[in-house]
Amino acid sequence: MASHTASVASPTASAASSVPTPAISNILAGAITDPSGNTLDGVIVEITDSSTGIPVRALRTNRLGQFQIATPLLNGSYTIQAEKEGLTFAPVTISATGKIIQPILIKSNA
Repeated sequence: MASHTASVASPTASAASSVPTPAISNILAGAITDPSGNTLDGVIVEITDSSTGIPVRALRTNRLGQFQIATPLLNGSYTIQAEKEGLTFAPVTISATGKIIQPILIKSNA
């Protein structure tokens, strides 16, 4: 699978801009939408350590299509995969470097 760089929320990206920027380094937060930009609830989000292939976090989006992990990731490279029946999502690769990570917008391909 090809990996893609995360789409970072901009002031005009309504879904992700409604997600508060985490105040703690290496916390991931974001939103997941369909191709039209409508938020998706109940999407399974799995965060995997890119160097080991071992999942380090798994969660679901809330009713607003948002997700956020509660504990910071260790510094390193991670792949975020989203899964919901009938939809496909490209994996997103992020780097945790001890800095604040802006909210991530993941959009379904179909």
